[in-house]
Amino acid sequence: MKKKITILLSAAVASMTAAAGSGLPEPDFVLPIEYTSEISSNGITEKEYTSEKGICYNITEAEIMVFLPETPKPENGYPCIVIFPGGGYANIHIRDAGIRAAEFYTANGLAAVVVKYRLPNGHPSIPVTDGQQAVRMVRMNASRFGINPEMTGITGSSAGGHLAAMLAVHTLEADPDSPHELDHYSSRPDFLILVKAVINDRNTWTLKKILGPDPDEESIEFCNPANHIDSTAMPTFISHCTDDPAAPVDGALEFYDKLKASGVPAEIHIFRTGKHGMGYIDNGKPMDIWKDIAVEWMKNMKIIGDPSRSGQKKGAQLQK
Repeated sequence: MKKKITILLSAAVASMTAAAGSGLPEPDFVLPIEYTSEISSNGITEKEYTSEKGICYNITEAEIMVFLPETPKPENGYPCIVIFPGGGYANIHIRDAGIRAAEFYTANGLAAVVVKYRLPNGHPSIPVTDGQQAVRMVRMNASRFGINPEMTGITGSSAGGHLAAMLAVHTLEADPDSPHELDHYSSRPDFLILVKAVINDRNTWTLKKILGPDPDEESIEFCNPANHIDSTAMPTFISHCTDDPAAPVDGALEFYDKLKASGVPAEIHIFRTGKHGMGYIDNGKPMDIWKDIAVEWMKNMKIIGDPSRSGQKKGAQLQK
């Protein structure tokens, strides 16, 4: 039985989950993202709205939606994955790349947290700040959500994959001396799953939207996550299609090569065809098996066990 949602659903989620025959699960918790210092505006003044296809536009207020598995909770809490849906940084596909993703991960024994982040509108730090705070919030609320704060990873697809890759390399350390409890938690994820992620091609719509029309060199360097990989990176799973026109495969290959050169456990699966269609809804194509492969990777890395069992024992760590 689903727990009571702690606050009213956002208009976006409420309209989707209430739709007749939507088949979408309702979140167990919905919370606005918290900040410990003043945040910048993304400059968007138009009213936020959600289309009939579950795509959110003009986002200026960020929130997290927490979905918990129906399986018994492990002794040390559910492993957790924080999801960043894509949309080219022009919008967020909250239904198909967010809630559908959560449905997949909870079915495999993970708690799933969908992040509706603010759109950058040419300000790269804005979605990064939201993502960092989202991971910190998950850890701060670990007891409340029933999750394992030491087995909390992130994933993203398309532009969300770019954001997830950025969050994997631009992390905030825990600051136990801060007067703000949120600062006591690290934003560094324990594992990373990238799906058709945009990485480094400035000619893509995605990077043009986050960088703006006239970016400086510092912003360009910041927004290529492959530039910042070192031996401290977390275990990573990457899935992509060779013929993807929106997220060139060369970026995924570069990211993998940097991980490998740094001695980081990493796995990559490249499918010959599929274009930019890889995701959480099957297309009847060979690339659809990426989800099964990802589940096996999570089992091999000791992130999850058999979903029919109660999960990991206390103290379980990622396999290196």
